[in-house]
Amino acid sequence: MLSFKDFIVVDYKPGEHELIKYAAHKRRRGRIGEEAVEEKKKGLWHNIHQKRKRGERPAKPGEKGYPKTLDIESTEEALDFSQRRARARAMKKNKNKIAMGRRRAAKKPADSERLMKRAQRQARMMLFKKLAKDTPKSDVPASRKQGIEKRLDKMKPKIAKIARKLLPQVRKTEKSRRQGK
Repeated sequence: MLSFKDFIVVDYKPGEHELIKYAAHKRRRGRIGEEAVEEKKKGLWHNIHQKRKRGERPAKPGEKGYPKTLDIESTEEALDFSQRRARARAMKKNKNKIAMGRRRAAKKPADSERLMKRAQRQARMMLFKKLAKDTPKSDVPASRKQGIEKRLDKMKPKIAKIARKLLPQVRKTEKSRRQGK
């Protein structure tokens, strides 16, 4: 319900520009008909400084007080159609830089972490083919791909086991690739 006070014009900042006055009015008052805006939340750094004053140590990743937003691994979500199109445009824009990086990386021998990643990718593709009934990944519709990818995310231990078995073969192909140059 509007009251008479809502219609009284008060000059908050005498001598200031109209936009500055209006912004000050909005900050103080909120929208018409609402009570004054409560004090804004202090934020992350305020909380960190308060914790330091209390003498507590910062929470480590995985502990109860550690924020989930900083956990990068858990933020992997499936992209929707518009996000995929945006990524495609970005990749097209940077294709020359990416190609140059690939050429440089091809000259260096792959470390064990990269080899393990390759083995996991191969294991994932093997399971993908099995779930897609031997349909090539390029022929599978995007919605079906998403469903299969979700199922694969639940099979991480199985993928890891297959990847460990594939690792010697991946090392062998890397070695032959390096010798073939």
